Amino acid sequence: MEIAREIVSAVGSEFPGVYLITPFLHFDSTCELARFAREM
Repeated sequence: MEIAREIVSAVGSEFPGVYLITPFLHFDSTCELARFAREM
């Protein structure tokens, strides 16, 4: 999750959004990363 947050932070200033894909039906991690991206 730490690496994913770093990537979202890095591309957040260059692109209007990110595309998230749920890995192996782990919806909780996708939701957590989406909340992080929205707070930026």
